[in-house]
Amino acid sequence: MPRPSLKAERRAQILTAFGRCLARYGFEGASLERVAEEAGLARALIRHNIGNRDQLIDAFVTEFLERSRADTAALVAGLPKTGRVKRLIEDLFDPDYIDAEGAAIGSALLAAVDLHPGLSAAMLAWNGEFMAALAQILSSESTADAQALREVAAGLAALYANVEAMAAIDRQGTLRADSQRAALRLVATLPGLEALGRP
Repeated sequence: MPRPSLKAERRAQILTAFGRCLARYGFEGASLERVAEEAGLARALIRHNIGNRDQLIDAFVTEFLERSRADTAALVAGLPKTGRVKRLIEDLFDPDYIDAEGAAIGSALLAAVDLHPGLSAAMLAWNGEFMAALAQILSSESTADAQALREVAAGLAALYANVEAMAAIDRQGTLRADSQRAALRLVATLPGLEALGRP
């Protein structure tokens, strides 16, 4: 198998470093100097392999959204033919599925929507796609109307995002466990899923 080009390796290295800097320092703090230091490269190599900071942001957002879409697709593909909603909630609140660094990156990007052109639309689409995937799974076991499915999907997404954001301080898993039970209670409001809310 041919070896990936050095430019592709450098690009991946730079994008990974930018993500770490976003998670650690936020959008404003993820400077080219910090990214270069995190990547172990000269700043000139960032410009050579990706471009200026705006181009780096655009490349990172594109890669982040592609990875997020792939993660969501893998989550959906891994669900069984029956009992999909229960398994979805188990998976969403499984400590092995929670990605604290990814949550920090997402938070940093959301906090910066007014600072970078196009970021607002990209992040809104990202959130909408995730909620649409949740609503689709819910619809496989419920006869609820589209509005109710969207509302419950929004609640699930919010619970999941909160657990991810708080993962670093939820050492005992109490918030995660309580949020999982809250998610089950929430989906039990939908026709066909009432049994999920019973203890």
